[in-house]
Amino acid sequence: MVRVLHFVSRMDRAGQETFLMNVYRNINRDNIKFVFLCTSPQKGDYDEEIKALGGDIYVLPEVKKTGKFSKYFEKIKVLSKWLKENKDKFDIVHLHTYHAMDVWVHLEACRRAGVKTRIVHSHNTQGLQVTLHKIMRNVCKLYTFEKFACSKAAGEWLFGKKAVEKGEVTVIYNGIDFAKYKYDPALAKKYRQKLNIDDKIVLGHIGRFNYQKNHEFLIEVFAEFKKKHENSVLLLIGRGKLENKIKEKVIALGLTEDVMFLGVRDDIPQLLNAMDVFVFPSVLIEAEMCRLPIVTSDQVPEEVVINDAISLQGLRDENQWAFEIEKMLQKNRNSIAFNTNLNNFDIVNIAKNMEKRYNRIAIK
Repeated sequence: MVRVLHFVSRMDRAGQETFLMNVYRNINRDNIKFVFLCTSPQKGDYDEEIKALGGDIYVLPEVKKTGKFSKYFEKIKVLSKWLKENKDKFDIVHLHTYHAMDVWVHLEACRRAGVKTRIVHSHNTQGLQVTLHKIMRNVCKLYTFEKFACSKAAGEWLFGKKAVEKGEVTVIYNGIDFAKYKYDPALAKKYRQKLNIDDKIVLGHIGRFNYQKNHEFLIEVFAEFKKKHENSVLLLIGRGKLENKIKEKVIALGLTEDVMFLGVRDDIPQLLNAMDVFVFPSVLIEAEMCRLPIVTSDQVPEEVVINDAISLQGLRDENQWAFEIEKMLQKNRNSIAFNTNLNNFDIVNIAKNMEKRYNRIAIK
């Protein structure tokens, strides 16, 4: 059995964590075991299911230093110590991140611990501290590791364009279980009634409340849209450190009765059915599979566009976004057509592919 150690903060219902769970549910668990090393001591949304599937969860000791740079060296020290003391618990380490500084911290910790089977998995196409990111991206070239990315653009962001062009980056799409996300008009009606929004125009967003998801601009877009559509509501699903700030903005714009903060949910397929248009989606493939019209950023990688009901927009003009949402309301969900990109996101095939790669990496 190949034991894969995943570095995560906490196994909550967020993008990359949900992807990992989709893989673990579908991979051959007689051959592959997932082990999670979390930096947060709080219980994660998926913890019980992970244990039921045979996985293990560990928590990294607290990193006490908080200085601008000292915290990184302290984390290296703490992490390398844990890896040395627990080498019998894993065969491969698999880091999920978006910033090269984080990559360096983990690779250096692995080097000090003598861990040579390492995967770095890019899950985003942008981030903060871009200059530091580019510097550390070059530093990371000094280390040997496998490069995974959720898209070509994500690979270029974390590993550089040349690495992608040379074929050094393996693209592994964030696949889903297709059967769970079928559009069902009867289910949509039932859930709209349950939420008491059956007579509303329902816009929706799913994503962690952090700067990358751009909730502030989303609220401005909704405020503009509501000027013409008073019977509209916005569903916000997720949680995060910026949630209170967004709630304050909602209050300031007089939208308290029209924006519903639903928190973390385990009924995403039903909620997607209940929406009319998805805006700034984090779970893009799920929404597309549910035949839900979408208005999102033009920075979305082209390979994740799997149907003809997506409007890609620049992050400039809330009036234009409101206009595009209005256009997308005219789409008939039953007539939305899929393209050949759809085949890349079948989680069953993705899990089989990852199993093969884990087995290959483990015997290197």
